[in-house]
This record gives sequence, structure tokens and C-alpha cells, in this order.
Amino acid sequence: PHGTSKGIASQRKPPAKIRKGGGAAPIKTAKEPAKNIDSNRILIRGKENFLIMESNQEQKDSKLLGLFTGLFVAVLIMSNILSSAKFIEIWWLVMPAGVIVFPISFIFGDILTEVYGYARSRKVIWTGFLGLLLMVFFILLAKVLPSASFWQDQAAYERLFAIAPRLAVCGFIAYLLGEFCNSFAGSRS
Repeated sequence: PHGTSKGIASQRKPPAKIRKGGGAAPIKTAKEPAKNIDSNRILIRGKENFLIMESNQEQKDSKLLGLFTGLFVAVLIMSNILSSAKFIEIWWLVMPAGVIVFPISFIFGDILTEVYGYARSRKVIWTGFLGLLLMVFFILLAKVLPSASFWQDQAAYERLFAIAPRLAVCGFIAYLLGEFCNSFAGSRS
């Protein structure tokens, strides 16, 4: 029976399954739940489908994506708070202080688009928008909550953050237009 075609066919390697990201990964027929293919991939076998996880590189990318997302959202929130808190004058130009910080968000946007692609960059943009909405909500909530008996600066707080909702809406529109155009253009080049 060693010379039969059945014996030879069972010794052949199974055909390669093409992954979405490109490249071929061998289809494993073992009944083991997870098995190392090589140092960078793990094969997890389900009923009919195979899932290949890029263990080392994707984990590093995910950690950096989280870091860049956090920094990106922080820069957006800082630029909005600084814009409502103070105006500055450099030579003859008068501008909100947030103008100093806001361009950094485009640097992060460029990095995100270049490294992670337009789709992930869009998710980060929407995360930034959610952060701005939360900021405005909590500024308004703090405004309407009763002040402590010793708090003497409620009028200053209200005056300081009176334009915060308008700045957030206008900033968001500018941010959406600018960042999506920037991400789109960056992903095309």
C-alpha cells in the first residue's frame, strides 16, 4: 500500500490559503486548537475558518496606535481649552492660544494615516470628536452644578468657558474638514 496514490496524496502538503493581507499561509489540518506556525504567526482553527494572528508586530502596532490616539485626542482638547482661555499677540497677530497646539494634531494625523492607513485614521478622528463632545458636556455640566459655599469665581468660570461650546462646534467643523482632507490626501500620495 506504500506505492498507492492514496499514500502519496496523504503525504503531500495541503494547498496554501491566501490571506487578506497578502501572502500564503499553509492550511493546517491538525485538530489542535492553536499551534505556532513560525515565530510571528499563530494559527487558531475554528470549525471551518482559520484565523492567523500576527502576534509580535500587530501587538506593537496596537500599542503605538493607542498611544498616538491618546496624544491626538489630548492635543485636540488642549487646543480647544487654550482657545477659550486666552488670546495671545505675537507681533501684530492676535490669535487664540490654541493655535500654538492645534497644528500638532495634523502631525499626528499624518503619522496615523501613513503608518495605519486611512480607515484607522478616520476612527481616530471620530475618537477625537467624541473627546471634544465630552469636554463640552462636562464644561457645561460644571457650569450648571451648584458651586461650593467658598467658591468665589463662578462668574470668572462662566466668562472663561462661555465660548467653549461655540469654539468646539466651529473647531470641530474645521477639524473635520481639515483632518479628513489631510488624511485623504496623505493616503493617496
